[in-house]
Amino acid sequence: MARVFIPDHLASVTDNVREVEVMASTFRELVQKLDERFPGAAEAIMGKVAVAIDGDIIHDPFLDPLEADSEVHFLHRIEGG
Repeated sequence: MARVFIPDHLASVTDNVREVEVMASTFRELVQKLDERFPGAAEAIMGKVAVAIDGDIIHDPFLDPLEADSEVHFLHRIEGG
């Protein structure tokens, strides 16, 4: 199962749960399962946070595959200008 780390700025969506394990083969499936467990999570995540999967920051992770031992971190988006 993928280990998902929830940062402070999303803790209110997850009832202060900071780490969960999710069985998912893609990032899209992971978000769907998080939203089932924590209603509103998908809205808080999609397009609003940066995502690191196994240490690599992914700009558009929607269909990125996850391994059984993947680690997923949600990060503040940093806008440039």
